[in-house]
Amino acid sequence: MSLDHDFLLLPEGKVNYTDYAKYFRRSCDLNSSRLIIDYDLISYLNDTLKWVPTLNPANPKDNLKEWQGYGLNLYGPTIINKQGAEVFHHVVWSWAQLFSKAPAKLQLTGSWMSDIDDEGVESEPYYEQLEFDRDMVVNNLITLATYADKTCSGDFFILHLGI
Repeated sequence: MSLDHDFLLLPEGKVNYTDYAKYFRRSCDLNSSRLIIDYDLISYLNDTLKWVPTLNPANPKDNLKEWQGYGLNLYGPTIINKQGAEVFHHVVWSWAQLFSKAPAKLQLTGSWMSDIDDEGVESEPYYEQLEFDRDMVVNNLITLATYADKTCSGDFFILHLGI
């Protein structure tokens, strides 16, 4: 099972932000707007995603203002509404344009890590090497930019579901 992040485009005012839990089940979901993006790619982009104004509907506070923050909740739900849509659009569109110039096999440097063998001995640390299909990454980022454009109108919001 891979670790993925899901993004859904949902109608503003028709879906309550706190109803995010019903969208966790992919097998039961008929929503064709679900976009699935690999955890490692989101991690790579995460510094720039922290610029996006967002809401955390899992926050137990009753006041929507207290849900406000920046970036994605990597391990739970995040709402990107009209307030954060323009920044989100620019971030993902810029990455799409940059990655479109890469070789077909997109290679990125991942996390600093090490392995532990069966005896509990740690290997020499190294940077994880990530490989993606460039065209799939670019198309997914363009789709996210399209979601953000629609969200700018105020008629939609983006529901992000972290791993």
